[in-house]
Amino acid sequence: MSMLMAAPESRRCRARALECRTMAGSFRGHFAREQMLKVAANYERMAQDAKAREIALGISHLTALVISRHPTR
Repeated sequence: MSMLMAAPESRRCRARALECRTMAGSFRGHFAREQMLKVAANYERMAQDAKAREIALGISHLTALVISRHPTR
């Protein structure tokens, strides 16, 4: 059985931040560039928050997985 896994939220947010920074570099207007860089910074913060959640959930999921694969006798 194959298992399809989606990219973690932290990775998606970091990719969006990179897209925003790339776009900001192509803008000529100072205001538009600054706004896009603020959006990128917000995505970076969301990525950090998501990473913390993923770590916390990963530990609990790992514990559940270990318990389910090795039931006590």
